Amino acid sequence: MIVPVDFRPEDEPLMVRFHESLSEESVYLRYFHMAQLSTRVAHERLIRKCFIDYDREVALVVELTDAHTRNTCVTAVAGYRARHQRKKRK
Repeated sequence: MIVPVDFRPEDEPLMVRFHESLSEESVYLRYFHMAQLSTRVAHERLIRKCFIDYDREVALVVELTDAHTRNTCVTAVAGYRARHQRKKRK
């Protein structure tokens, strides 16, 4: 079952585990270059990804919860950011 969830700054450890689980091929296909794990899990970067401004962007996160342990892990992440519209001059 897919349930929408709000992604919060306290979900940062889930994102670290997600990035640790990615294969080299997956990283390359996601970023179009080999981004180092240390770069992908840097606190400054992840806090921006986990703190969503819902007026301008949306994060789609798929979480999987183990039925036995109730542990949750992130299995997929996608995002959409709206472009700012410049006001037209009169």
